Amino acid sequence: SASPAPTTECLVDGFEGTSLGSQWIDDVGGDGKYVVADGAITFSDTSHVRSVGSFTAPLTIRATLDKTDYCSNHYIKLSTEPWDQGGHSWDYEPGVVTFMWDCLERYIYGQTDYDSRSLYTLGGTYDIEITVDGSTATFLSTYGFGFNGEADTLVLQDTIGSSSEGLYVYVGADGGASATWNSVEICPWLLAPT
Repeated sequence: SASPAPTTECLVDGFEGTSLGSQWIDDVGGDGKYVVADGAITFSDTSHVRSVGSFTAPLTIRATLDKTDYCSNHYIKLSTEPWDQGGHSWDYEPGVVTFMWDCLERYIYGQTDYDSRSLYTLGGTYDIEITVDGSTATFLSTYGFGFNGEADTLVLQDTIGSSSEGLYVYVGADGGASATWNSVEICPWLLAPT
């Protein structure tokens, strides 16, 4: 059967209440270990949720997360597939790009290559911005990089954004300590607020 048409609207979630909002689905792989409470979603072990709808590039994802443990291994994964086993494979996978932390190392892990950088400071709230177009993926973090905590951007040449299939967005954690997300916003570029 054909996949539903990609959404043209933004998905914005501050994780209010005590249950997962209707724009997310959790029966899509991973171990399902997460809690929604106090304006955040916290994952443990290897778990994630996925956007109900898919998106087309160009795409901007903004999020706020708390990295309070050495191995709070947060990730956002873009995939052409509506189901994923969860976590991160160190093998390159067609149709998958992952923006992630592995303890104090930050990665864009693409379909055929990767970019990474070590973290110099730990703790606190991070604002991130991911952009994807037909040829490039970027991963900006505005806390904890460089010796003065200045922003740092990873850049990877990758064609995930040129896929004719919609891209599902997975938000979660890849083992290690618990990983807390305070907000996530996913928007096609034409709708992304500046």
